[in-house]
Amino acid sequence: MKGYNMKSDQKIICLISIIINKKVTFSQKPPDPPKMKYSFNTEEEINQALNEIKAKDENSYTKLVELKKNNDPQFKSRLIGKYFALKRKEMFKKSNVNRKNRYSSRRIHANKKLNDLNKAYKDAKTDEEKTKIKKQIEEEALVVFTAELERRKKQIERTQKLIDQQKKRLETFEKDKDKYIERIVTKTTSI
Repeated sequence: MKGYNMKSDQKIICLISIIINKKVTFSQKPPDPPKMKYSFNTEEEINQALNEIKAKDENSYTKLVELKKNNDPQFKSRLIGKYFALKRKEMFKKSNVNRKNRYSSRRIHANKKLNDLNKAYKDAKTDEEKTKIKKQIEEEALVVFTAELERRKKQIERTQKLIDQQKKRLETFEKDKDKYIERIVTKTTSI
């Protein structure tokens, strides 16, 4: 180790590594910082993000514009945070709509048929026609029922998954009792 060729912080790192018994090589490049999903490096990207935010949340937009005008160092992080939050909302909305559509499309289709059959039943003149239409109504009602049953089953499955997750979290929380108490003690004693 040639100490006279090294910078002061490199010397400190070397000394620390010797103490910990670890080898350090300075030829290696430091790892790249983690890439953020939304970075907004150019002015065009920033303006585009602001416009998207403006379309959905006017209050947040005005606050961000004020931060930008004042050259606030928090502007970029706030912009990224708000933009990410909006994108996440959109994602959840889409997934919920898709989930609902899977079951409701059958119900909607069946309900349309039921409406048509209702009109036909009212317009029917003979008892034979009425009994035929009644059978068709029963078939469509069964379709509506099965779609609703499926939806409810899936809803129960989702809630059960959430309950299981919460139970696991509770178990881990109970296991970490000592750590939790220790953390509170260290916080209160350090004040």
